[in-house]
Amino acid sequence: MSNSKKENILEEYYLEMDYKKEKRRIRVILPNSYNQNKSKKYPVVYFHDGQNILFNHESYSGVSWGLIETIRDNKNLKEFIGVAIDNSPARMAEYSPWPLDQSLADLKIERPEGDAYADFILNTLKPFIDQKYRTKKSKKFTSMIGSSAGANISAFIGKKYQAKIGSLGIFSLASFAFKDKFESYFKDASLKDNQKIYIKVGTEESAERKISQAYIDSSVNYYDLLIKAGIPIDNIKLRIISGDTHCEGDWAKYLLECLEYVLK
Repeated sequence: MSNSKKENILEEYYLEMDYKKEKRRIRVILPNSYNQNKSKKYPVVYFHDGQNILFNHESYSGVSWGLIETIRDNKNLKEFIGVAIDNSPARMAEYSPWPLDQSLADLKIERPEGDAYADFILNTLKPFIDQKYRTKKSKKFTSMIGSSAGANISAFIGKKYQAKIGSLGIFSLASFAFKDKFESYFKDASLKDNQKIYIKVGTEESAERKISQAYIDSSVNYYDLLIKAGIPIDNIKLRIISGDTHCEGDWAKYLLECLEYVLK
């Protein structure tokens, strides 16, 4: 994309994932001002499921999160560098730090890759972005956003790398996929009180009432776990939206609010 007043700059890379012996597409969205002010540094927001973030024609559902449009149409939004990380065809394995509960046997994964994926993000991708671009490298200016299984791995990373991740956007958390392991992970945790977490879930996440309730319960339980772990209540924003479903279109409706919250 060209560098103009109306368009953000989009750059593309393929980074080696050593533990998988494959390369992964990473796309970087730069602010319009990036090439105008050579001394300015920017916060960074990392997005999982990169194929669903930018363009409708790439998205699994045919509707993207509309990140580029959100940036373009909201001039008062604080400028940032966005990093969209494509998912793997084995998405559930990649975004799962633990084996799935037996009740989800139909979503078979050979082995969980979430821990290794987290290490790739923080130990390979983040250093690459910080070296390549003028970023504000500290925790305060580093955020991560994900939905569903992408929310699971974001929550996991937010604890494991709490010294490096300052803010999280958690959409339709699906931690019921490994409920006991997830709760144990946070139960005795001590989180630094300078993290900020935005949590959003809809009341109609699934056509099955039981599954919709599981998504709601996952978000509410996560909220409680965060408070017990030391995150101040003022640093958590929980949104339970009546009628919202499990799709990019409904997540996109709250992307601006999430970005304003994590970038504030």
